[in-house]
Amino acid sequence: MKIKEDDHKEKEQRKQKGHSFYIDLMNDYGFKRIFGRPEGMALLLDMLRTFLPDEFRRIRKIELLPTEQLGDTEDNKRVIFDLLCTDGRGNKTIVEMQRETQKFYAERALTYNSRMISRSVKRGNRRYKIPTVIGFTILEHTLPGFEQSDEFFHVFRYQDAGGRLLTGKSVICFLELGKFARLKATQIRDLRFSDKKEKWAFLIKHMHHLEEQDVSEEEPVFRELLDECRYSGLDNSEKADYERSVLDYDDVQNAIEYAAEKSGAENFEKGRQEGIEQGIEQGIEKGIEQGMRKGMQKGLEQGLQKGLAHGRKELIRSMVAKGLDNVMISEIAGITEEEVASIAMAT
Repeated sequence: MKIKEDDHKEKEQRKQKGHSFYIDLMNDYGFKRIFGRPEGMALLLDMLRTFLPDEFRRIRKIELLPTEQLGDTEDNKRVIFDLLCTDGRGNKTIVEMQRETQKFYAERALTYNSRMISRSVKRGNRRYKIPTVIGFTILEHTLPGFEQSDEFFHVFRYQDAGGRLLTGKSVICFLELGKFARLKATQIRDLRFSDKKEKWAFLIKHMHHLEEQDVSEEEPVFRELLDECRYSGLDNSEKADYERSVLDYDDVQNAIEYAAEKSGAENFEKGRQEGIEQGIEQGIEKGIEQGMRKGMQKGLEQGLQKGLAHGRKELIRSMVAKGLDNVMISEIAGITEEEVASIAMAT
C-alpha cells in the first residue's frame, strides 16, 4: 500500500496524542463513514457476501435505504438502524453495530426484522409475498449463552427441533467480535487466518490498534479497506465529526463506569453499615445471652456455696448439741476449733 509523505507526519502527530493510524470501525461515525456511503458499497457487499448464508452470497448489487423507520401507529416507537440496504430482488439487510453488553440482543434483532417485514406487507396482500429480511448484528462482546462456544458467527432461522425449515423470510445473524483478543504487533504480522470470516472480524475489531507496517495485505478488498480507514484520508470536517463521536462514546463509557463505581461504593458502604448494625445487634443479643448464662452459673455457684455453708453450720450445731468436742468436730468439718466455737456460740 502506498502511503503519502503527509500521512507519516500525521501518523507521528496522532501517535504523540495517543491516537491510532487507522480509524475505529466500531465507532458509530467510523463504521458508517466506511460502510454507509456509496463509495463503501463494494466493502459492505464483500463483508455481507463473506458472512451471509450461501443463498444470499449471490448478491451482485446493494442500495442503501433510509435508516429511520417510523412505527405503524403512533403507539409504536420508531427505530433507527445503523445501516439498511436492499438487493435487486427487494430483500432487506439490517446491519447493526452493538458495543454495549445487554441481555436483549436476540429480542432486539427479532423486533427489527419483524418491523421490516410488517412494513413490507401491503394492505390487501393476502398472498403474503414478503421479502427476506436479514438482521446482521456485529457485537463487540459475546452473545449471551454462547460464551463457551468457539464459533464466532451464528445464523438463526425459524425451524423445528428436527432442523426442518419453516420459513426463510427472517434470518438473524450475530458476529461476535469479543472472541478476537487484541494481539501485539509482532503477533499480528505473523498471524494466519483460517478463512476470510476471521480476517474480516479481526480487522473490524482491531483496525484502530493497527499501524501501517503491521499489515501486508495482498487481497484487493482488504487493501481498499485499510486505505479507506486511514485517518489522514478524512477531511477536516470528517475528522472533527469522528473525534466528536469518539469523545461522545468515551463520555458515555466514563459515565457508566462512574455510575457503577458509585453504585458499588454506595452498596459497599450500605452493606458495611448494615453489617456493623447487624453485628452490634447480634453482639448485644449474644452478650446478653452470655451474660445471663454466666450470671446463672455464678448464681448457682454462689447459691450452692451459700447452701453448703449453711448446711455445714447446721451440721456443726447438731454435733455440738450431741456433745462432741470441738477437736473432733473441727477434724470432721475441716475447720478450726475457733470456727467451731464461733458457730456454736451463734446458736
